[in-house]
Amino acid sequence: MVVFGSIKLPSLNKVTLYGEDLVNSKVLKQYFKLGREQYVMFEEEEAVIGISVEGVVTLFTKASQEKIIDIIYKKIIPLSEPPPNGIF
Repeated sequence: MVVFGSIKLPSLNKVTLYGEDLVNSKVLKQYFKLGREQYVMFEEEEAVIGISVEGVVTLFTKASQEKIIDIIYKKIIPLSEPPPNGIF
């Protein structure tokens, strides 16, 4: 699931897309051109994970603190892009 905000279409502020093959859809690629993703939710290692554009990670599945940290370090951090223009 991907939530887009700041959509460049009349009468739309946010759009939510979801589906099994969303990552390969033409619609997803179109909305990347029309707006900015605000929130992404996916399933990984029997955990449902949400990540906001601000970097807030939410697990919708019970997990120990150690498991959460493991998922963040092994799965989420490698997916992130470096900040633009060397901010950090």
